[in-house]
Amino acid sequence: MSGQNWYEISVKLPEHLISWVKNNVPEDKIKEVPLPHITLLYGFDPKYYEEIDRIVKDANITSDDYTFGEPKKGDVSPVWLVPIISPRITSLFWYLYCKYDNEHTLINGKFEPHVTLCWLKL
Repeated sequence: MSGQNWYEISVKLPEHLISWVKNNVPEDKIKEVPLPHITLLYGFDPKYYEEIDRIVKDANITSDDYTFGEPKKGDVSPVWLVPIISPRITSLFWYLYCKYDNEHTLINGKFEPHVTLCWLKL
């Protein structure tokens, strides 16, 4: 999608995580439940979107390349998230992060891939 300054990888949640928010977060505390994805890079010049898209597609990331951790509250934002464990995604992120100027948030200097399960009301 040319013109945007973020790149996402869609993911399919395992069954136990699909119902996790409904079973664990009071409905009146939920602001939004986004479609499951990993934000791979954020805040780059949109003119590079197509180039980044080619690089990511060439990397051919599949569901075999990552596993899901346990849900936890976000450290920075009011969210519940599930960490993603993936050396391939992490390696791809650092390649893109170093190649393109961006505004991607690092936590303590680290990339922490995750899927946001829900945004919470403040």
